[in-house]
Amino acid sequence: MKYILLICDGISDTKGKRGATPLEYANTPNFDSIAMRGINGIMDVVKKGVVPNSDTGHLSLLGYDLKKYYPGRGPLEALGAGIELREGDVAFRANIATVDKNFEVIDRRAGRIRGNLTELEKAVNEIDIGADFVFKHTVDHRGTLVLKKFKQKASDTDPHIAGKKVLKAGKVLDQFTKKCYEKLGRLELNRNRSLPVNMILLRGAGVYKKAPSFKELHNLRGACIAATALVKGVARFCELDVLEVQGANGTENTNIHGKFKTAVDSLERYDFVLVNVKATDNFGHDGNFEGKVGMIERIDGQLHVLEKSMNDCILVITADHSTPVEKKGHSADPVPISIAGNGVKPDGVRNYNEYSCAKGRLKRIEGTELMKILKKFT
Repeated sequence: MKYILLICDGISDTKGKRGATPLEYANTPNFDSIAMRGINGIMDVVKKGVVPNSDTGHLSLLGYDLKKYYPGRGPLEALGAGIELREGDVAFRANIATVDKNFEVIDRRAGRIRGNLTELEKAVNEIDIGADFVFKHTVDHRGTLVLKKFKQKASDTDPHIAGKKVLKAGKVLDQFTKKCYEKLGRLELNRNRSLPVNMILLRGAGVYKKAPSFKELHNLRGACIAATALVKGVARFCELDVLEVQGANGTENTNIHGKFKTAVDSLERYDFVLVNVKATDNFGHDGNFEGKVGMIERIDGQLHVLEKSMNDCILVITADHSTPVEKKGHSADPVPISIAGNGVKPDGVRNYNEYSCAKGRLKRIEGTELMKILKKFT
């Protein structure tokens, strides 16, 4: 059996002041058609009452026990950025930031700096702290840092809010903080900046340890189609092949048609393909109800590409977490899930949304159960 798992990032929501979720409000004939052709339910992506992030959510849906295998956010970000990790490496998420002379944080994003930061990346990697490390800029104010085979305990230097001092984190990382300030403030890119780039804040520390591959866990050859570094990092951690699609960029303008067509075409080479569409989550974080509705309708407009493959595969539509627009962040609310395709008998649900799917035959499941359920369709 072949499988396509479509993860509409953060698509799930609550009724809130509108009296309807974005999924209920949106015009979604194709989402609804797939729900009508399959079995439906709601899912606690990690566990009931636990708020998932995209990394823990995706790993759970791929069948990984987080207590045994979750390496922390840092290693997944580093893998997503294309850095090769070995067991024992310590990885961090990094923020390019502005601090004052007392190392008090002025802006954790250095004015949301954008553009080519090759000069900054080169300067950071030239810093000598008596330990082997690599820093890589990813997008805007974000980056990742890896300490190679680091034997000491590592902790965050990022205080997470402005007005607080950079945190102490031991001899090596304190040296890194000091030398970042000394070197980065002199960079040419700071010549006309009111918020100089003069600090790299580190967070999400994690020690990389190899886990079983997706193939070893499920005896399925898998691939992933995603634009965000974090989801790509999850894929590489699980040894899923990452397939690139032109125009896939993680925004509302992403090439949805190209993602879906690539997923269907790749079933000739793979047994399982994960497809992530990010922007529904972005609109949730922005508190933009209309934007989220519009993105749902954009996805719906291309679902026919996946629906055509359902005679030859199992299609799953769900989310990695809920991102309610009124909360502007993730929540522990369960997400809707539909499983349709070859050999699946419909359960009578007629609409794809949080409340209709709850009436389906799947009832309420946990994320780590998904792969076990799918493998029953053989």
